[in-house]
Amino acid sequence: MYNMLVDHQIKELINRKIITSLNEDIIDLTQFVEPSSVDIPIGKVAYEIRDLFRPKRHDVNHYIEDLKSREFNIDKEFYLHKGFHYIVPTLKVSKNEEGDYIMKFSPKSSIGRVDMHVRSVADHFDLYDILPKKYSGNVYNILSPQSFNIRMKGGMALNQLRFTSHTSPQKDIENILEKCFEEKMTLEQTQQYVREYFNKKEYDSQTFLMDKKGNKIKTEIYDGYKFQMSLSLKDYDIIGYEALNTNEYVDITENKINKASTFYKPIEKTNKFKFEKGKNYIMVSKEKLSVPPKNAIEMTPSSHLIGELKIHKAGFFDNGFGYDKGNSAVLEITALEDVVIEDGATICWMEIHENNILPDLDYNKKTGGNYVNQEGPVLAKYFYNDFIGEKRK
Repeated sequence: MYNMLVDHQIKELINRKIITSLNEDIIDLTQFVEPSSVDIPIGKVAYEIRDLFRPKRHDVNHYIEDLKSREFNIDKEFYLHKGFHYIVPTLKVSKNEEGDYIMKFSPKSSIGRVDMHVRSVADHFDLYDILPKKYSGNVYNILSPQSFNIRMKGGMALNQLRFTSHTSPQKDIENILEKCFEEKMTLEQTQQYVREYFNKKEYDSQTFLMDKKGNKIKTEIYDGYKFQMSLSLKDYDIIGYEALNTNEYVDITENKINKASTFYKPIEKTNKFKFEKGKNYIMVSKEKLSVPPKNAIEMTPSSHLIGELKIHKAGFFDNGFGYDKGNSAVLEITALEDVVIEDGATICWMEIHENNILPDLDYNKKTGGNYVNQEGPVLAKYFYNDFIGEKRK
């Protein structure tokens, strides 16, 4: 479980120059702030690299010089090819001695839906998508298209950054027992105090999930901060899409300009479905998410408990997503083995994160959000879905 900074706290860090863009055209990063994250625009230069890397002993520039096969300016447009890797600069991070947080990155939802890996790397740190406390240095994104060739341009935001501090139910228990000991409670008083504490803190079993009709669903909370969601195969006429093998380019510079049928084939409702090894799918949860403004939700990308499936590439749901009305959770599934799954089977685990204070504007209240009223297996915002009669923008 993580406590996260919210929008006005993130803006304060930006105004203090704790994070600054390496794209000189991006004057004000505060315009990219979301309820509990900030979108990260890329720079204006890119390098094609021969191999992925994790920078343990050197800064990132050392690996770029060692692995690059070409360098190009991406100020206007930029073509990425599936099967290749590209690296672009994004951020400069200054040390914040007061900051008791780590930084975590994840792709934006639209980028996950076009099946592009976006991994953040930093100088002398060999883990992807995370920075240690008090990190100081530059941050880069490695871009790796999987299903489609991509047309894009510099300055676009492909991933998002969250500032988090770790908490756990175990730490709660330790603090409670210490308090009980200090107040010399009896065993019975201690048990009663623990029950009352977790009854107040424990998440309402009807807080986060709703059915298709908008009714709240009672669900079990595991380990104090996790719950399950299941796969929908019968709730919509089209219950998903399978990515086609094509060399066409997905243009992500504008919304609703790519014809869906050029890149996907629809999957009709069924009782069970076979996910085939190596293929990519856009699917949807049976339940709908209703995220309270005080919380954010993160989908775990994989679990051996459900087989060798990678369930998402983005998987972060901001404060207020679908709150009190319910939004579908779209799944960006890549199968690493053949597996048959039935309607209503468990497909993912969700982790609940808290905010110590509320954001100024939660996702449900924002204007211009592309997935504010998400229903069913919605494709990325770059597509017009001709399967359901949508027209090009």
